[in-house]
Amino acid sequence: MYPTACTGRMRQRNGERCTTGVPDVERASDQLIERQTREESLHRKLAYRDDELRPDDPQLTLEPHGARLLLARRWNAIATPARTRSRITARDGRDAAVALVRDAVADGRELRGFEVDRACRDVVERAGFGEQFVHRTGHSLGTEVHGNGVHMDDFETHDERRLIPGTGFTIEPGVYTAAFGVRTEINMFVGAGEATVSGPLQTDFVLL
Repeated sequence: MYPTACTGRMRQRNGERCTTGVPDVERASDQLIERQTREESLHRKLAYRDDELRPDDPQLTLEPHGARLLLARRWNAIATPARTRSRITARDGRDAAVALVRDAVADGRELRGFEVDRACRDVVERAGFGEQFVHRTGHSLGTEVHGNGVHMDDFETHDERRLIPGTGFTIEPGVYTAAFGVRTEINMFVGAGEATVSGPLQTDFVLL
């Protein structure tokens, strides 16, 4: 089955191809979104079928037409020097925190939550975004996402608890202004003599 609708601007631009239900409508619509994204110098886009949607998501606006839906959802910002610099800053702050944790665990050195936050926050502050970094660097991970262990926090609290083997936590610095916001998030695990990032560590931007 294929979606037989498009929404908003895409309907205007794609015309009948969005409503006839031809087999290539999903692919054609996705190509249209990608073309618009490039034209507007935007960074990201996503297209969903109706069976992939979360109806409780307040950001979604569904416009039905026929038996199925196609939702085009973009949360982007026009590329500007300030926005690019903020993304680089968030990434560099993240990497400073990761490096501190890895080195401390490898050396068998005691490390406390506030020190991880401070390593990350110092990078953000030196870049001039300190006032726009308005939350802790990370939180403990548990069975329901937020755990009760040590948080990477020298902002909301001053967490002096130690990072110990067998625990996980996030590193997720962000920069938020009135015009835009950016945040990067990874998970880390402290093992016996080694601290690891749980997945790929993105270092470059994916530009469309």
